[in-house]
Amino acid sequence: MALHVALSMRLDAIKAHELEKNYRAEVLHQGADAVEALPQDYECDPGRGDAVLLLRQMAKTDPPNLAPLTEARAATRTLLMTSTGAERPEWRAVFSTDGTDEPTGIAPVCTDPEHLADDEAEAYDCCPDPVIECESPVIATYLVELLNADRGAA
Repeated sequence: MALHVALSMRLDAIKAHELEKNYRAEVLHQGADAVEALPQDYECDPGRGDAVLLLRQMAKTDPPNLAPLTEARAATRTLLMTSTGAERPEWRAVFSTDGTDEPTGIAPVCTDPEHLADDEAEAYDCCPDPVIECESPVIATYLVELLNADRGAA
């Protein structure tokens, strides 16, 4: 079952990369069309330079290589599906080390109904793995925001 999920996610990652590439090319072509359609004002703007040509060339070239990020997302989603039951869990800052004043780690949000809302920053046995120690409340907060924003990414 895990292999099927991993292969499915890999195919989804490849499809997402192709969709991103095609969307990027379409947007660049539309930008070139818009620049080309602008009325030219020879007094204020003697020319558009190579803007249209550059946009059309950019549409033909491959976008920056996002394959490593796409592959890392797919692998992580496989792991998270196994450990949390969700490909894209919501994340939270947690106390992962005793004796700290603020949460210095991150973990998926606990869905156990007995986990009290006012104990949100605590990681208990009922909480899903992984609990990741960041050693900094600032970095923990940043990673939570980054991972939660990435939940909607392809």
